[in-house]
Amino acid sequence: MKYSLRTSFARRTLSLLAVVFLLTVVGRLVTITGAMVFCPGWPLCVPIAPLGYLKLLHFVLVGAASLVMLDVWRKAWREQRHHTVLLPLTTITGVLFLGQSLVGALSTTDRYSMHLIVLHSLTAVALWISLAMLVFISGTLKEDGVPDYQGTFGQRAKDFFILSKPVIVLLLLVTTYGGLVAGGKAWPPRRSRSGRCSAARWRRRVRAR
Repeated sequence: MKYSLRTSFARRTLSLLAVVFLLTVVGRLVTITGAMVFCPGWPLCVPIAPLGYLKLLHFVLVGAASLVMLDVWRKAWREQRHHTVLLPLTTITGVLFLGQSLVGALSTTDRYSMHLIVLHSLTAVALWISLAMLVFISGTLKEDGVPDYQGTFGQRAKDFFILSKPVIVLLLLVTTYGGLVAGGKAWPPRRSRSGRCSAARWRRRVRAR
């Protein structure tokens, strides 16, 4: 099978890969630099230091990736319903992306941030495997599909739940988080005040200059 970008679906999945790659890199930088502390709030935040803009950029990329993911998902369900591999893979990728976004959102608001960061990393691995397969398989398409409007809304909803299995994905997330708790033999400790203190020290340092 030869890979090519002759179809619009292949080009859109490649765009999704590029946006998710930037999102992953920026997200990793946010974790390494501790930029999360300097831009409190969700889904948008107001930076209180230069590093805070890194977290704000991460939020913007999440929004952009979500729009591209929604476009790819919509196009797959309109034009690739006959494809026995591409449609399920696109649906699963969309569900994994949603789970990844959910865990990422919880990690910015929940007190158990370290454990959620680990869970965030695990879901990212699953998302990248699914996305890489999606990009490759979409590149083997010889032509764009024809929009298929057949079927009632109930039939489409039934197909979606059969393919995505959202309950199974949710159980995997809960099981993974439960495993992290069980591994520590206790509920994760609450976040200390060190993050807030570091932000306060940063502001005092800037004012002193």
